[in-house]
Amino acid sequence: MDGLTKLKTLNQTVVITGATSFIGMHLCNMFAKNNWRVIAAHSEQTSAHRTPQLERISQLTGTVEFEKFDVSDKKKIRNIVNKYAPDVWIQHAGYTCNYGSPNFDFNKGIAVNAGAIPILFDVLKNKSCGIIITGSEAEYGHSRIPHKENDIPQPDSLYGITKLAQTITAHQQSDFYSVPTRVARLFLPFGTFDHPKKVIPLVTEALKNNFSIDLSPCSQTRDFTGVRDICEAYLKLAQDLTRGGFDVFNICSGFAVELNTVLKLIAKALGANQSNLKFGTISMREGEPQRIIGNNDKARTLLSWCPRSLDVALIEDLNLSG
Repeated sequence: MDGLTKLKTLNQTVVITGATSFIGMHLCNMFAKNNWRVIAAHSEQTSAHRTPQLERISQLTGTVEFEKFDVSDKKKIRNIVNKYAPDVWIQHAGYTCNYGSPNFDFNKGIAVNAGAIPILFDVLKNKSCGIIITGSEAEYGHSRIPHKENDIPQPDSLYGITKLAQTITAHQQSDFYSVPTRVARLFLPFGTFDHPKKVIPLVTEALKNNFSIDLSPCSQTRDFTGVRDICEAYLKLAQDLTRGGFDVFNICSGFAVELNTVLKLIAKALGANQSNLKFGTISMREGEPQRIIGNNDKARTLLSWCPRSLDVALIEDLNLSG
């Protein structure tokens, strides 16, 4: 698309939806640090947020411009596009409540994750703007071998189905309107300002305070990816939009590590007592997949993206070095 050649210049503008989420906040910071004008989009009044969203907002104040709107509000999206003329739109906002549960609200997930896509493309058609969409490893389903982008998706969760519907819709819309589009399928991100009730933040906080914490055996293997590596991948995806067309990339480490190993690495980095990690005192969550791993050869080759080693990423992205 001709207008996307300006992506190569500095001081480009990016709209990032879901800016008060864990990854959204880090994306805003990363793009701002790389000389982008960042429009941080959120769906609620900033004053209505609670922790951890309030902490994330405090990290962004003064470096981004906040805009409140719903990702399904075509009129507001059109106003935002006309006001800021963005070079890139990052569709990170999505419905994730109870994403790992059979109680996931499928209808709302479809409406938000997939339903907002045609609205966005209709507004951005004939504009000099590319789109990056946050996908998920949940689009693939369970497998013991590394997922590749050309695998046939077989999601085995309601959430995964809605995210796959999002990707399929984006592909169709990208082809129809000739809007350059990339989907970043993320694998198990970690970093500061994540939700405090997730296992890595919970364990990190307990170890810092010398508290014991009851855990399952934590024998499941996961492809953990530091949030800084994820954000750097998005920067490279923004540049890759000049290639045009539609494409999907796994944003992952390419290695599967047992969760208990990760938690022990955190304890080691903190100089904490590993005996506080009470593995096997509670049961594994029902339906928990034993192994999740992606293949990142495509991102390494086409984007020249190279994630850090896990031990380095844990120390740097969780601020474990003090």
